[in-house]
Amino acid sequence: MTLETPRLSSGARWMPGGSPGASARPESSPPGETPAAAPQGVADDPQRAVYRRVFLPLWGAAVGLQAGFLVHDVSAAWVITAAGGAASLVALAQTAATAPFFLLALPGGTLADLYGRARIIMIVAAVLSVVSATLAGVAAAGFAGPMLVLAVSLANGCGNALTTPAWQAMTPELIRGERLPGALALNSLGINIARSIGPVTAGFVLAWAGPPAAFALNAAFFAAVAATFGAVGLRASARPAASEGFWPALAGGARYVASERPLQVVALKATTFFFFAASFWALAPVVVAERLDGNGGMLGLMVGSAGVGAVTGWRILGALRRRLDLDGLMRLAGLVAAAALCLVPLAGHPAVFAGLQAALGFAWLIAFSSIHLAAQLRLPTWVRGRGTALYLIAIFGSMATGSALAGLVTDAAGLTVAYLVAGVGLLVATLVARQLKIAVTTASPTNAAPAEQKRDGDR
Repeated sequence: MTLETPRLSSGARWMPGGSPGASARPESSPPGETPAAAPQGVADDPQRAVYRRVFLPLWGAAVGLQAGFLVHDVSAAWVITAAGGAASLVALAQTAATAPFFLLALPGGTLADLYGRARIIMIVAAVLSVVSATLAGVAAAGFAGPMLVLAVSLANGCGNALTTPAWQAMTPELIRGERLPGALALNSLGINIARSIGPVTAGFVLAWAGPPAAFALNAAFFAAVAATFGAVGLRASARPAASEGFWPALAGGARYVASERPLQVVALKATTFFFFAASFWALAPVVVAERLDGNGGMLGLMVGSAGVGAVTGWRILGALRRRLDLDGLMRLAGLVAAAALCLVPLAGHPAVFAGLQAALGFAWLIAFSSIHLAAQLRLPTWVRGRGTALYLIAIFGSMATGSALAGLVTDAAGLTVAYLVAGVGLLVATLVARQLKIAVTTASPTNAAPAEQKRDGDR
């Protein structure tokens, strides 16, 4: 059976504080792309069939991919903590996992625009599965020290930087119209579900069987992701016809994002939140070890509590969107996260710290889904992967920098000062960012690249 995937209608639009709407007007494929396929026999409601048969399996695989990254992150952080590493070295586990976005997110988005998004995810996940399986074997032999696990964290970060733009840009390719905002929000929820599944799973496996088993489980996650995108994604997603080389496409994407001030505003709003909020999870292993006298299992439960807050945020997100525009949602996320950060020094019991993790998970979902929606509704198809890379660089780049600085502040002045600096800093940044307004519009995915537009004008 051939799968045909309808594309996002250019009539889809998002009204801040309101509900999405869509036009039923059909659209042709963008220049340089081949149309994706749709399930036969579902002409009465093709989007529902695509959502169930294509998007949800791929969404589940994307959650599994993120969960795999987090299984490693928690395991790596605990290996370093158990080895007596300083707080700055522990925080480097998150920095190593996020820093590659600085260099690789835009090239990853370019590859996704040129050579097929599902294919990139499949290949990268397969490679990471081999890397994790190798680490598991080395750890079982007793040779996995802090530097080695940090090196694998860096490799995972490179894989994340290459696959995340591809998946985020792939969603509007699969889902259109009134279902698109919900699908984009589901992507944000998926990241937070992974933040629950991954750390909790890592915690139980660490407590039960140790780091080698956790790394082996991580390899299994990646292998399953590669198999799913190979079986479903390659048939369901469009494979762009690469009409230009990699370097011209990379330069074209850079010129586009440099000229789009509204996208730059979205990226800056992301930076104001994630730079400070990253301290919460970067320093969580230190809080568990020094303040709560816990182990790897407790760390997994504490970090996984963020998923509870994310699910709560998901359940009320629709109601919040009816009351607040995207700027208001970002302010809400910033204020909640700032309060949680400032209260961490008072968290002398695991249940209190878990509650604060849940509050941050709630804020994280609100912020990420708002940034993601604002950007995706602006991006035309020809540059969607590269435009997606812009705000992902802002998010993960600010997380990498914020995590490293939080570790340094902790070494110099202690946990209490580090969390208070992050909390107060986020509060101030949130209030200052009120001057930046997110401009929301819907770009037609059939918009041609500038070269195509110029040729049309010449004719």
